[in-house]
Amino acid sequence: MEHYIINDYGYSLGVKSNRMVICKNSEFVKEVSLNTIKTIQINSNGVKLSSDLIFALSANNIKIFFSKDKNNAALHTMHEHKTASVRLSQYKFCNNNITSINLAKNIIENKIINQKNTIIYGARNILSPSKDESVAILNHLQKQLKEKNNREEIMGIEGRAAFIYFDCLQELDLFPKSFKYRTKKNSKEITNVALNYGYAILLNRIYAAAVKNGLDPYCGVLHTIRSGKPSLILDVMEQYRSYVVDRAVVKLKSRLSKTDNFEEIKSDLAFTILKNFEKTIQYRNTEITINELIHKQLVNLKAHICADKEYTPFVFKW
Repeated sequence: MEHYIINDYGYSLGVKSNRMVICKNSEFVKEVSLNTIKTIQINSNGVKLSSDLIFALSANNIKIFFSKDKNNAALHTMHEHKTASVRLSQYKFCNNNITSINLAKNIIENKIINQKNTIIYGARNILSPSKDESVAILNHLQKQLKEKNNREEIMGIEGRAAFIYFDCLQELDLFPKSFKYRTKKNSKEITNVALNYGYAILLNRIYAAAVKNGLDPYCGVLHTIRSGKPSLILDVMEQYRSYVVDRAVVKLKSRLSKTDNFEEIKSDLAFTILKNFEKTIQYRNTEITINELIHKQLVNLKAHICADKEYTPFVFKW
């Protein structure tokens, strides 16, 4: 199954005989069978979609995402909202201080482990005291996390770990020299723009899997619940950020260092991230892709929420 990303102005998407027709500036580009499409993500103004295509995508359970700057939207069939029992269990779970806090701690501990592994792998050929010091601090924060019992303290640990992690990537010269610190919104610095763009792709992929499993994207255990904020998706994303997105930005460091125009690198970054989704990993004695892992982990999370089954966030091994 393919995931299509449209980054540029001037594209138009239509449908013909169960095939999506892609044109740019009125010139035919290609036709794609709807049976091979999983999601479509549009990251630009000036992209046209026909109503016939939207109906066809809905009938084929294909989700469309729109992401630009701070604006995000999702379009999918209403028939997926038929799992009321799952959502009722989710609301009960998230309102239970014990179950929600335990899951929140589990998620952040896993995030810290994956951050450590990213540092160790990314700097495997680098001898640096700052690398060892950063890993030691992250180990200490991981131990501190076990003693925390409210969201504010857990988020405090997460914020401190993120600062250490990104500061270490900068110190080890794995990010361009223009990167000084992590900025989530309205950043003009190209590394932060690349990270934000990559996380938007990741968010949409997890959103699609969560909705497919009947979960409410807006009710989470860690991020604050606020209108329009997909808190559950932001929670689940934590285990994938460093492996799927950060490593793609590290890989393109030399390209990012040579320009301050993100448009020049956007397509290559999207391609690299999409390749990461197709990478295979060992999961319970079998090989699966990251795409398949996301789906399986959301199935496991639903079982944890609805039936008190064990849920273990995935640790990426390099």
